Amino acid sequence: MTWLDTLVESFLILGDKPTHLSKLYPVAKKIRLENNLSIPKNFEETIQGNLEFNSSDSLLWKGKNDYFRNPNKGKGIWSLNPTMGFGYVEQREEARAIGIHNPWWIINKDEKFWFEVINIDSSKRHFSGEDKKKIKDTIGKRLFAPVFIAKTDVRKTDTERRNPNNTLVNFVKKGDVIFHYVSDQRAIVGYSVAKNDSYNDFGYWGSDDKRPAYKVDLKGLVKFQKLIKIENIKLKHKELIEYLDSNERPLYAPFGKSKNIINEGYLFKFPKEFIKVLNLEPRMKKNSYSSNNKTRKFISSRKRELKESNIQFEVLEEDLTTNIPQPKGNLPNNFTARKQMSYPEAELCSRFEEYLKKDGIKLSFLRIGKYVNDIFIKNKDIMIEAKASTSAPDIRMVIGQIKHYDYLLNKENRKPRYACALFPEKPSDDFMEIFSEQQIHVIWEEENGDFKSNLPIKILTSKVI
Repeated sequence: MTWLDTLVESFLILGDKPTHLSKLYPVAKKIRLENNLSIPKNFEETIQGNLEFNSSDSLLWKGKNDYFRNPNKGKGIWSLNPTMGFGYVEQREEARAIGIHNPWWIINKDEKFWFEVINIDSSKRHFSGEDKKKIKDTIGKRLFAPVFIAKTDVRKTDTERRNPNNTLVNFVKKGDVIFHYVSDQRAIVGYSVAKNDSYNDFGYWGSDDKRPAYKVDLKGLVKFQKLIKIENIKLKHKELIEYLDSNERPLYAPFGKSKNIINEGYLFKFPKEFIKVLNLEPRMKKNSYSSNNKTRKFISSRKRELKESNIQFEVLEEDLTTNIPQPKGNLPNNFTARKQMSYPEAELCSRFEEYLKKDGIKLSFLRIGKYVNDIFIKNKDIMIEAKASTSAPDIRMVIGQIKHYDYLLNKENRKPRYACALFPEKPSDDFMEIFSEQQIHVIWEEENGDFKSNLPIKILTSKVI
């Protein structure tokens, strides 16, 4: 229970009417004592601060939550915003009835984030015998959890038979954002959006028969090019725990104090503050729906350009857990070559193209025998190969591609002035040194969406340094 929760409940107990602070203080103190919550020495100042920070009637209003009213300033009389109390008690009691004792987020519409933990290899996550091997296909498509953890147990009440991390699925609303953590990869792989409110259904969950279940349909899966691995989360572990401690431990959070960091369970409430701590906002902007639309436009444009040169263009969807499948079969009629690119590489090229558009720079491609490169900037004579990660295999591959293309183009007296590798982040110092030794320049994307490089100044654009 947060301070805001304490205040809302106090007003409701007092009849949801204008109340003087002298009557509010003892009720709020009683609520906190009954819930084993802290009572600081500056208790009354804390109450006043939370009222003023969350009221547009106050000069101290933070401009965000508008929960309380104080029309007659200086008289110490406060009340709930008339729209605040509506449905709160009903929602809270509904939550408590099914085992969620602190639904702290229901009074704040901004707290719309969730954290799904999926173990692809777990026998408890299959929905039917034949569907077990396709669990990874459900990432970003639906949330699903059983209502009860056991089919029948006369010794337990319905509440005792529930798992809170499964029950939380019942509280997901249309438009909420769900981050997806895949245990097998030990990383947050992306996020999606709830297509509808949670609904009741039936499904398989580690059993041979159907059981009552909570479900939510999802849409708009955005896969992070650079996964947020457990190592990245560990670097922010102290800040995450400090936030939970200082905010009276919002329950059902995905991170704990143990060395494993990720708590056991299926669905967790993800406090909005965690987005700031983990620096997720730039990634979400970079991988936004508008970004996806621009990627599709880039793919369509490149497909048309290559088709005019009798080249088939294929973008391969990179699976979250496996390598990119290699297409088979002969080329269709009228095509003389095939150009392949993974979807994450197409996303990166699309963002790079958008960045250069401001300087009027247009991207093209080079036909190199039966091969086609990723990007060619004709008026700058720059050949670029893109890779979706700075992993050792990708870096070794791009070096080999560039050296191979350089060799073939040199035989035809078409060797470009500059050869570059494009990445979503800067490679390590060791790899940067290897690129330098191979006379390959590097272009990389910054967290803010800008691109930098080690090309000579202003060779590419005045913005890329």
